[in-house]
Amino acid sequence: MRVAIAHPSPVLRDVLSRAVRGVSGWSVAWTAADGAAAVARCATDPPDALLIALPGGDPDVIEAIGRVVRTSSCVVLAVASAQAPPGLVMEAIGAGAVDAVPAPAVAADGSLAGVDEIVRKLRVVASLAGAPSAERPTRVQPRPEPPARAAPLLVAIGASTGGPAALATVLGALPATLAAAVVVVQHVDQRFAGSLAAWLRGQVALPVHVAEDGGMPVEGQVTLAGTNDDMVIDRDLALHYRPPTDGSFYHPSVNAFFGSIAATWPSRGVAVLLTGIGRDGAEGLLALRERDWHTIAQDEATSVVYGMPKAAREVGAAAHVLAVGDIAPAIVRFVARAAGGQR
Repeated sequence: MRVAIAHPSPVLRDVLSRAVRGVSGWSVAWTAADGAAAVARCATDPPDALLIALPGGDPDVIEAIGRVVRTSSCVVLAVASAQAPPGLVMEAIGAGAVDAVPAPAVAADGSLAGVDEIVRKLRVVASLAGAPSAERPTRVQPRPEPPARAAPLLVAIGASTGGPAALATVLGALPATLAAAVVVVQHVDQRFAGSLAAWLRGQVALPVHVAEDGGMPVEGQVTLAGTNDDMVIDRDLALHYRPPTDGSFYHPSVNAFFGSIAATWPSRGVAVLLTGIGRDGAEGLLALRERDWHTIAQDEATSVVYGMPKAAREVGAAAHVLAVGDIAPAIVRFVARAAGGQR
């Protein structure tokens, strides 16, 4: 894999370069001091992956990420400094970065901390960039008898690259009186899950919280997956975190989440698959459609990366393919019909 590095610090450019070269089969394509230079180099010599600093004194880094994603085939991983505002990280992922990872830092003993994590995340990026499909089909068990506890109408959403901006659009258009529980799996490192929740709170009328293990989906509330484990709904209708067991590249897995709902949730609801790289969520969405759920995939024109929703469309998982701005009204209509006893 050829990795390019855009960072204003010569020291960190060197640290990241050495980390990349230390992995067999990887090489440094080139380095740049800022986002503008990275855009220019990607146009003439696109790497497989780009590490780009946040914020690194570069006020145009979000625009640069968007331009790289739109004009080249490389996958972008943002390297966030300790001073990077949480909103900037969400904007980077919304613009097309596949994820963010903290920048290396000098530990108390003088060693560099965080380099191994960057390499680990780059391995995930390499998998996403190099394999069109590696998720195993979702295995759905027969739905059990409905439990004694009441289950609210459920709106399940999965998203990846470009997801924060799409989530802000969809969730921001939902009314505070929505008679449904909204649960979201967004591909984002657990260290930024709290930042995503805080960022969304400033744009969404519904309360937004990070899921706790054993917590229930709550009507009139948005709940976000908050760890690097898979979040699933078990037979107790509560949210639980489980170590990954499938062959997918990214966690929390949308397939695992959607598949668990198809196996356990006693009533039909709405499932939405938003912009994202790879194929995660397609098989799970299909399982929900086969359970007569109202399934929606974001369209190509409004997707930052048309990977996950495209895969859903290809397998027949999406009953409706909608522009991101049309998804919230569709959710509201379904919830209103359900409240009136119509599905």
